[in-house]
Amino acid sequence: MEVLPHPGSNKPLLLSIGLKFWFRLKHHSAGPDSVGVRHFGSKVVAENCQSALYHTALMRRYFLVAIGGGIGSVARFVIAQWVFATPVWAPLSILVINVTGCFAISFLNFVSDPSGDIYLGPRGRLFLLVGFCGGYTTFSAFSLISFIAARQGALADLWLNIGLSNLLCLFSIWVGAIVAAPFPHWIRAISRALRS
Repeated sequence: MEVLPHPGSNKPLLLSIGLKFWFRLKHHSAGPDSVGVRHFGSKVVAENCQSALYHTALMRRYFLVAIGGGIGSVARFVIAQWVFATPVWAPLSILVINVTGCFAISFLNFVSDPSGDIYLGPRGRLFLLVGFCGGYTTFSAFSLISFIAARQGALADLWLNIGLSNLLCLFSIWVGAIVAAPFPHWIRAISRALRS
């Protein structure tokens, strides 16, 4: 039994409700300004609609980033293959990708307002800056963060970002190589054990 004020009356109305409705009533209280079950029901429907709209908007953002990232990754692969075909210098393809990616993210960031309301809009910024540029090269984001820190005079942030990124990334590569070294032996041993 639950007591709710009746619409148009100050007297409480006793309601017999089932287990499912009881659970929803306990966890989605209509609050002290409730005017009855109809108000409560519309509040629950409104909350469910708000939640659905939020999740739909969130999925659209993920979709924009995923599509932009896919296009950026394909562009990186195509350019890397094209540059790699010219045997000038082995790391040239990565250098070209990083430099062009830095130009792209800088141009796109500064041609639009940081709030995302001018030219590109928030969805365009997500698609291009986070999706495309993130799929094309993550070095561009690192460089943009460093440039903004230098521009704002945050020299400690600038050098910490540059120093820690380089040192920790090289350290992580070294640790990854050490951790990965025994894996082929373990996989061969496990596959031999499974076959016998």
